[in-house]
Amino acid sequence: MLNNNILIIDDEPIISESIQKDLSKEGYKTLLAMNGNEGLDIFKKEQPILIILDLKMPVMSGVEFLKHIKLKPSDPCSVIVLSGHGDDEDIKECFDLGVSSFLRKPYNPYVLMGMVRSSIELSKYHRHLEIMVEERTIELKNINRKLLNEIDERKQAEKQLRILSQAVEQSPGTVLITDTKGNIEYVNPMFTKLTGYTYEEVIGKNPRILKSGKQPTFVYKQLWDAITAGNKWRGRFYNRKKNGELYWEFQSISPVKDDNGVIAHFVAVKVDDTKRITAEA
Repeated sequence: MLNNNILIIDDEPIISESIQKDLSKEGYKTLLAMNGNEGLDIFKKEQPILIILDLKMPVMSGVEFLKHIKLKPSDPCSVIVLSGHGDDEDIKECFDLGVSSFLRKPYNPYVLMGMVRSSIELSKYHRHLEIMVEERTIELKNINRKLLNEIDERKQAEKQLRILSQAVEQSPGTVLITDTKGNIEYVNPMFTKLTGYTYEEVIGKNPRILKSGKQPTFVYKQLWDAITAGNKWRGRFYNRKKNGELYWEFQSISPVKDDNGVIAHFVAVKVDDTKRITAEA
């Protein structure tokens, strides 16, 4: 990670110390190197935010230094070349190697200071964007992970729902679901087989279409009071099929609540009890 140090690489102590003095007045921290080789060691260790680089130096020139650090446009570290040497080809090569600014010696310290401020502000802005991108990337990864978990949970829920649906559809007993007013919302195939009423004939109707008229009225009141209070009710009914045939069935009726604990449906599971009651009679 870059720090706020400025690395000055110049083999002329008078120039490097003068730049250091001007930068210190502005509150910048500086590091000094006499050639590209020294500068490379400091660069690797300190990761400065800005480099002020001479071109013509012993041991390792400025161009060789640039070739070693291999600057990329995405790098937050920037380089200002400050040199009394170099023709147009040298300048072009410097910019090709990622340099952001080129200033010739003898230089105007105010111009250099302006370049320094601009370069550092751009580097800080680049770092800020990097942090924002990293944070957004982490956020998106977390969102993606959450979505994958939700998808997996939904698949599991759908699988369980399919199993439950198949169990209800293939149940040997009658299953009937109503809304809170008692209007039928669903019946399974066994209901049609037992009563003779088709699915389309009963949807939206009240289960009282099965009443035989031979059941005491208070039984229905007890049932309704129990399930609307959130309790389960069990009992027998003597009902009438579509063809008029009478039959006994044992019923278990339960309220189904939503996420807020409010009753949303009633579910009745019924078993044809005619044969057993007839045999006991």
